[in-house]
Amino acid sequence: MVTGSDHDTLSKESGTIRTLLKHCLNMLDPNKFPEYYCAAAYMMSDLYIDDNVSEQSWTCDGSEVVDSESLNDDLLFENEQEFRTCTTVDIKTLIQPQQHRFKNIPDMARLGNIHGTLNARALQALKYLVEALRGNAIHRRSQANNDVNSQSQHQHKSKLIVPLQYKLTRTSSEILNDNKNHLTDDTRLKSLILHKAAAAYFCLADENEKLKHYGLCLRYLQLALKCYSNLFILCAKIKLQLSDMEAKKLLSYIMSIAGDCRRMIAYTTSSEEIDKYREQYSLNNEIDQEFEKVTSEITGEQTEFIWVSELTPMIDQNLFAAVDAYEYAINIVKNLGDNERKRLNLLTKRFGNVRNEMGCFYISKCEQAVKNIDQESSKEVKELFRKSFESFNSGIKAFESIKDISNIALLYNNLGRLMRLYAQFYAPIVNEVRGEFSPQERQYYNKAFDYYLKGLKLVENRGDLYKTLSWELSGAYYTYATILQDYAPLSKHPQEDIEKEVIDYMTKSLKYLEIETTSSSGRNSLAIYRAATIHHRLASLFHNSLRNPDSKTKRKHLRSLASFHYQKALKLFSVQENPLEYLRVQLEEVALADYELQNATENSSRLKYAQQGLKEGFQCQKCIEIIEQRHLSTDSDDYTETFSQEAHRLLAILNGRIQSFLKEIAKITKTTKKKLNENENSIIFEDYKEMYSIALRLNEQLDTFPHDLIQAFIRMKKIYDKHSITVHD
Repeated sequence: MVTGSDHDTLSKESGTIRTLLKHCLNMLDPNKFPEYYCAAAYMMSDLYIDDNVSEQSWTCDGSEVVDSESLNDDLLFENEQEFRTCTTVDIKTLIQPQQHRFKNIPDMARLGNIHGTLNARALQALKYLVEALRGNAIHRRSQANNDVNSQSQHQHKSKLIVPLQYKLTRTSSEILNDNKNHLTDDTRLKSLILHKAAAAYFCLADENEKLKHYGLCLRYLQLALKCYSNLFILCAKIKLQLSDMEAKKLLSYIMSIAGDCRRMIAYTTSSEEIDKYREQYSLNNEIDQEFEKVTSEITGEQTEFIWVSELTPMIDQNLFAAVDAYEYAINIVKNLGDNERKRLNLLTKRFGNVRNEMGCFYISKCEQAVKNIDQESSKEVKELFRKSFESFNSGIKAFESIKDISNIALLYNNLGRLMRLYAQFYAPIVNEVRGEFSPQERQYYNKAFDYYLKGLKLVENRGDLYKTLSWELSGAYYTYATILQDYAPLSKHPQEDIEKEVIDYMTKSLKYLEIETTSSSGRNSLAIYRAATIHHRLASLFHNSLRNPDSKTKRKHLRSLASFHYQKALKLFSVQENPLEYLRVQLEEVALADYELQNATENSSRLKYAQQGLKEGFQCQKCIEIIEQRHLSTDSDDYTETFSQEAHRLLAILNGRIQSFLKEIAKITKTTKKKLNENENSIIFEDYKEMYSIALRLNEQLDTFPHDLIQAFIRMKKIYDKHSITVHD
């Protein structure tokens, strides 16, 4: 073994050592000197892969210049034809004082230092380890065929193999040497080779995981774990103590890569990719077969780690395997000391992430199940909810242990989403008819609010993350208020209490809804639409509350609130993008004027509200023009059957309101005394009568109704703009 374990020393001396070992392997006949050949082959493998996987000496990124000779050692050395000149002393001249005669003799060229990618070096190390195994097998057969005396001599001879009077630098050196500094028996040698092979296969698995060759990665993980578990079985048989920390560290690295690999396979949806992984997984070369043969001789079929390297397209199985692999690695690294704290945090973060992904996987299952819920599947759906909750909760605990505030907040966000879905699960639906808002829905919505608020509290003033949580909380408040308003539990609570609660949660939704006037992002557009919808709902609620006023003052206040929110909604709704919503709000404003008209007793008030309603009705013209543009559009998405039917329905209501207002104004102008001469009064009456006639002649059943209504509005507004009426009783 080399003196010194650091990368620089190994790099400088690897060429010299490799040259010497090549000499040994070239000169040794493995059939005559199997034990020596085995030792030399093993030592050669040691140059390519260090046992200590935590060291950077073997972690080459491939950026070094690759020596053409560095990774293609010929084990039999039959083609070595290079020579170099070496100055030597003729032994005969040594007896002559101060007379040294020198001559040149040919010698094998010195090999360069080892360079190249980790993948290539690991394969080369395995190649030499197989040669070591074969040499060991020949040695065992030789021992079995000898009689007792020759066996005794052979044993004595074997104790003198490769005395290795070097400084011990690696775990393998400690295994290779007993307390008398001599090579140990067959079991110890196998342990040494398996330990080295496990490290080499881990390196191959790591490299292929980075290259997204997940089938090969699993294959190499399987072989690494076979070598590793057999190593411990052999050591237990002979009561040999491995360097516990380095052995466990190797296993933690293997499990970490296994978690990464299974996690990535979980999100492979392409059947072609899965087939490619299966093809990679089935690859089996001579080197792999040799190690599988050795491991099967020791323990037969192993099942301890079979779950790690199983190749399956099932998402949940892959995620479960990733969780178990990360947890296995974490439990090891926890006991490796404070110097492994950074890696422990990294593993814990990966564990938390995959737990979050499991929770999201079960949420998607819950969403599908809730849509098709029935009494028989209710228990199964609850189990899905339980699994999702446990996954998120486990992820939160993991992130809390490393104080990862951002990820804790995101998992609280996902728990809020889960609770909202659970509330939906408890929605009472009988024969496809939605019942009143239930206590269970209220309970789980309140839990959702709590989780969202916990997340927000953690990430105050944290930019995008805070905006995400605010958006979700706003959505939860809005959904809760909407369901409460649409399916009010009037059998259990007074209407007034329900309305107060709806107003409260709608207001909270607006509070957490951030609208950026300069942003045109998709979320900002949705935020504007949601805000407009909230104002529309609040306006409608105050509008409906006018029917049961306790006092004139309260009625006036409700009227003011309704008008305020209608105007807010109209400012936020885009007439170009949301023409039907815009028209619906305008119609409700018109209806508000009509409501005031019906409740007014004096002609002056009735005329005021009729004219106000007519004016607001005429303001719908722009919206009708956009509807007509969509009607004429060649894009079928602009004017669907549903859009057409709803547009006709709303426009028919609008026309009816216009007729009602015109009729009322005409009636008042005919019967009320005005500060006008008789001729002027007659003109006003005839003009409103003509407008009323225009509105009456519109046929709402015609496909051209939107266009006809626009033309009617143009004609009526010309007449309307001529008059400004003041009426006195």
